[in-house]
Amino acid sequence: MDLRHPRQTSLPLAFQAGATQRGAVLPVSGEVVIAALEEMLTERRALPAEDSWLTAGVPALRRGDALIVPVSWRGDAEPADSAELRAQTNSLWSAIQAASEYRWMHTNGIDLDVPRAVDSPTYAAELLRTGARRADWWGPGDSLWRIVLVTYGASLPAPVDAVAVHVIPIEWIDGEMPPTDLNWSWDEVVALAAAKTYDDDVAPPGPFHRSTVNRGALLPSDARDLIVQHHGLLPGATEPTEDGWLAENVPVLVRGEAKVIPLTWRGDVDRGWNPYADDDDIRTFVSRVRDSIVDAAGPATSVDLTDTSEPVDSTGSYRQALQSSRADRAEWWRFDDGTTVALVWTRGWPAVALHVVPASWLDESLATDPIPDLDLRWSWKQVVELDNLTIDLA
Repeated sequence: MDLRHPRQTSLPLAFQAGATQRGAVLPVSGEVVIAALEEMLTERRALPAEDSWLTAGVPALRRGDALIVPVSWRGDAEPADSAELRAQTNSLWSAIQAASEYRWMHTNGIDLDVPRAVDSPTYAAELLRTGARRADWWGPGDSLWRIVLVTYGASLPAPVDAVAVHVIPIEWIDGEMPPTDLNWSWDEVVALAAAKTYDDDVAPPGPFHRSTVNRGALLPSDARDLIVQHHGLLPGATEPTEDGWLAENVPVLVRGEAKVIPLTWRGDVDRGWNPYADDDDIRTFVSRVRDSIVDAAGPATSVDLTDTSEPVDSTGSYRQALQSSRADRAEWWRFDDGTTVALVWTRGWPAVALHVVPASWLDESLATDPIPDLDLRWSWKQVVELDNLTIDLA
């Protein structure tokens, strides 16, 4: 693997050109979205004067006295991609609702089933005019604003076309509103990302920044999607002979005949909450990876990590190496072409990785002699160092 070929660094895929056509979902958690809005309303107590970023990955479009935070956009995705986009949209919608209910308890609804004149000077009428089919709202404390989670699209069972969070004056809920066009499109998000307002001052440290060794890390959304799309087995995953990159933002660490693909890193247990490596997001991603492998290779087989006997063959050597690396759960699959993949959790969820290994390390019917000096240990620091090395050699 040629480390002189640099890993590309770019905006998240959701903010790149073509996202409107492909479809897009914000590359942050629901907690990040609501926390950014809460800070804006309780500390700054004012909306941004123009289109801007509330925090990294959270765009805000100003519309008169209101603010719109685009969350997702269906676009013209192919059927296979559409299912994945729908799952991500549903997950983020639910996370935003959960984060709002955690703070402000009761969820209120705006009745969009009542016919209204298109020119009616009410917020509900404007929602209907702009294609909304559902609107849930919360009232943050004594704030003069309300947060509304808006779902766009034709009536069920039609798919969701878009999702956004609105911040509106409290009087819009039951009273009239001044003429305000609340239409928006993802093209505006892409344009905002291309402008100078999305820069290093706004963007968080990347997933391979040195601070992630302590604060925790999660592969960026494009890498996560790629791994899921390939059912955990990226093209060329059996080939590397040295540490490098299987694809953009997908690191691989070589441990003898094992190829270790780090997925997540919890960081220090007392690090506090990290919105860019949130525990729920980590669990969701790992579950997506596992489900995608099951879809392609069938049910998982577990490695018995309670067995502490001395290895008598290659499967025992791999099991012992997992134990030495502090693994407390490991499941494996064998694909039709014979490639064997294991999903490995280390103690207390601090890290999860994929292992691509010889079938004889896991399939007892193919076991060979014990493997001497097998070491599967790794850390996110090694990934960070790999990233720095890649950049230095570029």
